[in-house]
Amino acid sequence: MPATPRTPSPPESFAVPCRLLFGVCLLSCLILSDTFAKPRDSEVRPEPLEVELAAVFDDDGAPGAGVTVTMPYRMLVFRRGGDGFRSELRVTVSVLRAGRVVAGGIESGAAIAADYAGTRSGDRLRVTVPVSLAGDREVELRVIAEVVGTSRWWERRMKFSPGAARDIPWAFAGFEWNLPDDPEQGLRLDATVDSVRVDVELIRRPASSVANGRPTSLVIEILDGHGASRELARRPLEHPPERPRMIVKTVLDGRLFPFGLQTLAVRLEDDRGGVLAMVPDHPLVNLGIPFFDLETWRRHVGWLDHASTDEDDLDAMASLPVKDRAAAWRAFWDGRRPGATLSETEHLLRIVDADRRFGRFGRGAMSDRGRYLIRYGSPDNVDVHVMDRRVPGDWEVWYYRARGFKVIFHDAYGLGDFREYARWPL
Repeated sequence: MPATPRTPSPPESFAVPCRLLFGVCLLSCLILSDTFAKPRDSEVRPEPLEVELAAVFDDDGAPGAGVTVTMPYRMLVFRRGGDGFRSELRVTVSVLRAGRVVAGGIESGAAIAADYAGTRSGDRLRVTVPVSLAGDREVELRVIAEVVGTSRWWERRMKFSPGAARDIPWAFAGFEWNLPDDPEQGLRLDATVDSVRVDVELIRRPASSVANGRPTSLVIEILDGHGASRELARRPLEHPPERPRMIVKTVLDGRLFPFGLQTLAVRLEDDRGGVLAMVPDHPLVNLGIPFFDLETWRRHVGWLDHASTDEDDLDAMASLPVKDRAAAWRAFWDGRRPGATLSETEHLLRIVDADRRFGRFGRGAMSDRGRYLIRYGSPDNVDVHVMDRRVPGDWEVWYYRARGFKVIFHDAYGLGDFREYARWPL
C-alpha cells in the first residue's frame, strides 16, 4: 500500500535492503516494546464520561441515586501484572446543594486484559456508586473518574431530581432470561434460539413512599455497540397496583436484535416521563444473521471469502432475494468439509471479536486489522512500535508465521486508527 505524504517510512526491521540506511536512522527514535507505552497526557483527547443515572429507593422508600460510569478500555492506562494487564478506575460522586457537599460515595473497579490487544479493545469497564439522598429536591452531582496511579481523570456535573421517579409505584426485584450466563454462548449461537424470553420481577413500593402513583410501563430496549438504541417492548403495568409483587413475562423476536455485542436495558417509565432505570444492564452476543437487511447480508457474504472454494459463487449469493438467503447460508456451511475450515460459530465469533477490539472508529470488523483477524485469526505475536515526538504515528506488526507473512499497520496520528501499510513474507 503506498504511503501518504505525511506517513514516514517503517522502521529498519521492516524495510527492504534499498532503504536500510534510512531505516537505521529512524530506528534511533523508535521505542520498541511488547506493551503499549503510557500515553502522554498532553496528547490525550479527553472524551466525555458515559454516566447513567438511576433513581433507587431503600426499604423505607427513601430516594437515592445509582451513578454508573462506563469507560472504554482504550481510555484507561494499563500496567503489566502477572499474566496480563490491569488498570483500576476510581469513581467519586459528590452531592451538592446550594454549592455545599451534602452526601457522596466512592467505588473502584478493575479492568483486566490478557494481552496488549485487549487493552485497546472495545471492552468497557463499569463502576456503579450508590448515593443516599435526603428529600426530593433537585441536587447537583459531581462525578470524577480517575485512573488510579496516573494523572488521567475526567469530571462530569449534572442535575438530578430524586423525586422524578417518586410517582412510580413499582421497584425491581429480579430478572431472568433464557440465554446462557456465559456471554460467549450468547443469543442464537446455533441458530436454534429465535426468540428471547425476558422475565422481570417487580415489587410494589409502600404506599407511604409513593407521592402520587402514576400509570407505569415496563420498557425493554437494546443498545448496540455503536451507541444506537432500539425499543423492543413496552408493557403497561396494572394500575393501581393490587398485588405485592408480580412477574412480567415478555417474548422478544430474535430478528429484532442486531448482530454482535449489545446490551439489553430495562426501565420503568410513568406516563409523565419519570424513569426508573434497571442497573446494571445485561450484555449479550447475537450470532444470528439479519437476512432481511440487504446491506448487512452482503457484508456477511463478503466475510465468507476465507472459507469459500472455487465452487462457491459469493457474488450470486450476495444478490439472492430475502426468501432464499437463510437456506443459502445454511447450505454454505453444511457444504464445508469438517476440519478444512473454521466452523460457522468460530467464524462469527471472529467478527464479534473484531468489532469488540477495533471498534473505536466505526465498525471494527470493517477496519484493516479487523479484516485480518476475521480472515486469518489472531496473529502469533504482535510487535508494538511507538514513535517519539519527532516521528508521527505508531506501528503494529502482526506475525502469521505458519502462513509465512507479516503485516504492518500504521496509525499516523497516534489515535488508534491503524491502517494497513505493507505485507511482506517472512
